[in-house]
Amino acid sequence: MRKERIIRIELKDAGMRSLADKEPAAPGGTPAPPPVPDIRLALKAGELEGWHSQRYGHPVTRLSFLAAEEDMPVVRRWLEGGGETSRLPGATLTRNFSEAVHSALTGFGDAALRANMLTAPLRVGLCLRTVAGRRLTPQQLTLPLPNATAPDLVLRSYTIYENGAAATVEIMGDAMRLMASAAKIENPAIYSDIAAVDIIATRQAETFDENGTASGFETETVGPDTLRVARYARYTAAEVRASASALDDFRVVASIPMKELIDGMGWTPVPIPEGALSNWKNLPKHSDSAPPAEGAIDPEGDGSDTEGDNEEPEERTEEFETAPLSLGMPEEEKRVRGVTLRGLFERDATVIELWGSHHRENWHRIAAARGPHIAGLCGVRYRWLKVRIRTTLRKGDFLEALAFTIA
Repeated sequence: MRKERIIRIELKDAGMRSLADKEPAAPGGTPAPPPVPDIRLALKAGELEGWHSQRYGHPVTRLSFLAAEEDMPVVRRWLEGGGETSRLPGATLTRNFSEAVHSALTGFGDAALRANMLTAPLRVGLCLRTVAGRRLTPQQLTLPLPNATAPDLVLRSYTIYENGAAATVEIMGDAMRLMASAAKIENPAIYSDIAAVDIIATRQAETFDENGTASGFETETVGPDTLRVARYARYTAAEVRASASALDDFRVVASIPMKELIDGMGWTPVPIPEGALSNWKNLPKHSDSAPPAEGAIDPEGDGSDTEGDNEEPEERTEEFETAPLSLGMPEEEKRVRGVTLRGLFERDATVIELWGSHHRENWHRIAAARGPHIAGLCGVRYRWLKVRIRTTLRKGDFLEALAFTIA
């Protein structure tokens, strides 16, 4: 029997939109927004200042760690290879070596972010920003892979002391810049209401377990070479990709004005403001308006009340729909057992519908329920899901998240 698990999706990251925003079918209605221009994104490896090596092809760093006298035979075996010893590394040696490895990996990643470079998979997308400042639905979401996994740390030289050692290791991974190019726009008039294309991105996925342990060096085959490589708790490429695919906290990392795209654009670094990636929390979230609270959707728009006599109604009926959701597993059919709407709202005045699709073309209504819960589903398997919500919202109410129960 499969073990059930719950996947929570914050509504601020679920592409929520009011169904009142759907384009009217009648002639003379509001025209659909134009497509995102033909912009291509790619990654380009570059030198990371302070980490580049003239001798080796990748960045280098130094691992220094202390060891008790009784652990020195273990240290020598780690670095020199060859002989065996029945002794296992002591807790202090394991902790010290793990801290050295994790510090090197974190330092490399942080230095790359300070230089607006990437070292791990993340999600990137494009969205149009209108002259009025409204960001439209993201398009062309991609999953760039600077490095598919955490890098091998290859032992290049070492010095053994009486109470520890220092090792120079080559980090077999690259720091990469996000690049963009754009084709010439043949009909600029359709973008008259568009000010810019915003580039949005998530954080990078975790590639190793920071709570795991590192346990010395062992001989491994890296490409065509047999090398001494540090052993630490790295996630597999499949695990990293799945983790990256589930990331959904998009922030605006750069903007390209439409006037720079009209005549096309050759390959150039994406204009990310200096140091922006290392100050993630300060980057603006991708949203049309600020929510009333962290993680919530504000049913009243941007909350700008400039006139005292324009008071909010006591309550209003709203209907929302999420974007297609993969729950971080776009290639897998999900066995859905239920879904729950989280937030502060009137339960008895709420109806939720769960819809499913295999290819995001034809949608099928799976179930509907009055109240915040759909439960007891059996035999429901779809790759893509979306939820429609009809509710009456009072002052101070908000919708926060969807919790999917998956078998």
